[in-house]
Amino acid sequence: MKNKQLLLAKLTIAFLALGVLLSYKLWLPSREFPLVPVLPSVYFPPMVSISLLIALGLLLIVAFIKPKQLIFCALVFVLLLLALQDQIRWQPWVYHYLLFLLPFCFSKKPKIGYFQVMLVGIYFWGGVHKINATFFQEVFPDFLLQFTAFDKQLATKLAYTIPVFEIIIAFGLIFQKTKKWAFFGAIAIHVFILGYLSPLGSGQNSIIIPWNIAMLCFLYICFYRTAFQNPFSNPAQNLDAIVPQIVIIGFLVLPILNFWDKWDHYLSFNLYSGKNKLFYVAVEENQQDKLSEKMTQFYVELPGLEGGELIDVNKWSMNELNVPIPPESRIYTSIAAYFCAFDIPNNQLMFLEVSKSGMKETMQTFSCEDVEKEKR
Repeated sequence: MKNKQLLLAKLTIAFLALGVLLSYKLWLPSREFPLVPVLPSVYFPPMVSISLLIALGLLLIVAFIKPKQLIFCALVFVLLLLALQDQIRWQPWVYHYLLFLLPFCFSKKPKIGYFQVMLVGIYFWGGVHKINATFFQEVFPDFLLQFTAFDKQLATKLAYTIPVFEIIIAFGLIFQKTKKWAFFGAIAIHVFILGYLSPLGSGQNSIIIPWNIAMLCFLYICFYRTAFQNPFSNPAQNLDAIVPQIVIIGFLVLPILNFWDKWDHYLSFNLYSGKNKLFYVAVEENQQDKLSEKMTQFYVELPGLEGGELIDVNKWSMNELNVPIPPESRIYTSIAAYFCAFDIPNNQLMFLEVSKSGMKETMQTFSCEDVEKEKR
């Protein structure tokens, strides 16, 4: 491959376009699921939003056919504007593709080490965040039991090896002597995930199937018969080198803040770890007619809770937008405001954030009054 960077750029564009198509309602300004802007003041009129979406599509096509620095800058800028309009769009694959496209705004041929470090960081933090009791006791055993006849106790014991395996792969990709087996180990991870997401497994969250295929392609281009290249090996003197180095440092360091809820789960690649919170809306039966009839298909039951109905908001998001909700309290509060607008009495509408730590479940509740206080 004469120009691996160009191939990486074109693959990133193609998979970003595929992701947008598969989640097209996520990018529309008019939909039933509420938009969650970064700030309430970040409001784009519908025509502006549609224009941005059309611009995104055109830029993806032009950047793929005739990649130019100016086109990449425009593409990244439009993507950032769309992300400001709705935090539900802050999906891990969007974040990944955005950062892969960013260095092409400053250089025709960014250092391959930039992309290698990005991939190493994804595996490293993906493994680190899985080191918790919920992943060991529930998440991974449930993965296996979806499509195998594994014994639950054996599956639980095997779960302890998964985070270590991912972290070892991350470091293994760096060193020449271990790169080959780390490369094939990473491939095994994605094949397993694809099997789990397939109809033979859970058949859920299909939006990340293309992302896992993209990761296989990125792995091949960046590491197959290509030595690891340190992007910090030479002092950065020009903007085309300084910006990527700053981005890499932030990409690798900021996920540490996720342990204190100061950096987003998805932007930290805290995925399928079991640590993410779930969000539900509890509505009394005599108030359900104020909501859309569509909500009835998202009713669920939680052990120990009786009376009224519980709406699984993530289930609603998956059904309408084909993406999960980023598990952040600020996003849940914004979505709660949507339900508060239906003029349901405060004592007949409640919001629940549920999180797990091992076998222990923690539940926090808040009301529309709390939402109003948060706005102030």
